[in-house]
Amino acid sequence: MNTPTPRYMADIPLSTLLQQFLEKNHREQDFQEHTATRIFLDILPEPQRTMVESVKSENGILFVKSNIAAFRFELINRRSSLVSQINEKLGKEVIRDIKVR
Repeated sequence: MNTPTPRYMADIPLSTLLQQFLEKNHREQDFQEHTATRIFLDILPEPQRTMVESVKSENGILFVKSNIAAFRFELINRRSSLVSQINEKLGKEVIRDIKVR
């Protein structure tokens, strides 16, 4: 990133510093995937959030675990819509698929 160096660190927005750190350390994808797990839970209505046991993201795939069969079935049917909503909120394609267990 070729930006002019400000005279003082206080002149650099924190978001810019964070972005530069993530890029330099090759962690941007990990950060985006972590953010995607939070967005997934935010998209769900409150009663459905309680049906989710765990959510994790790995290599562009969101893994969702639930013991409720009807909820798993609903997630499978809404998978493409949920992926689109998550990526739209992130501003780029981070999640390619959702696997429900």
